[in-house]
Amino acid sequence: MDGKTAAIALAVAAGLGLSLLPRYLLFPYDQEGDYKSIHNWYVFISLNGNFSTLKYDFTDYNVTYLYLLATLSLFKAPALLAIKTISIFFDYVTAFFVYRCVRLKYRGGIIPIL
Repeated sequence: MDGKTAAIALAVAAGLGLSLLPRYLLFPYDQEGDYKSIHNWYVFISLNGNFSTLKYDFTDYNVTYLYLLATLSLFKAPALLAIKTISIFFDYVTAFFVYRCVRLKYRGGIIPIL
């Protein structure tokens, strides 16, 4: 790895680390709205057999999200951690695809990374 690539990798790692800081600090907040419903679903899934619970009609969310909740409930993760982890993970997935789109227009340099 040359010096420029190493510097870019370090900048990306630092950016990812810094982007996690506000998420970590704000983790206990924003427990209104959808969170209350999703919390109830997560508890229902956790207490009633994880994946076997999905046969019941207890929500109108898509099945993929419910599978993610059921998967995290297998690890006995606290509801807040599980629900927010899903959202944070997909924040980064979305950011990656935005990066890829911007990189199509700006082939080199720092613009796609920013």
